Amino acid sequence: MNGPRSMKSLSPSRLLPAAVLVLSALTVCAAFSSAQSAPPLLLRDPTISKTQIAFAYAGSVWTASRDGSGLRRITTGGHESKPIFSPDGSLIAFTGNYDGSRSVYVISANGGEPRRSAPSAGLPMASESSS
Repeated sequence: MNGPRSMKSLSPSRLLPAAVLVLSALTVCAAFSSAQSAPPLLLRDPTISKTQIAFAYAGSVWTASRDGSGLRRITTGGHESKPIFSPDGSLIAFTGNYDGSRSVYVISANGGEPRRSAPSAGLPMASESSS
């Protein structure tokens, strides 16, 4: 018989592998398509202490335990970046923009109210030395 196959020749044992292959191909195509349209998640300026990790994300400073648990945002209200731990890990210094100009701020590694750090006499601020 040279004509089209009859429905009887398409048994479930032959359809299942073909269906799995088609669904797998569609899944890969959908994942590739959504990966191209979604913006990447960019965690910036990571720094570590003995117990924590700090990083900048979406204009705020975040901390987490070194095992990745306990994620929390410790700054809000401005645009913060470039966190760095103090040598003992109790404080985090970062660059913040709260009033239209960038300054260095310090906050407890556990969170709290950031306080502006006064520039040292005779030393240029980061914005001055980069120009």
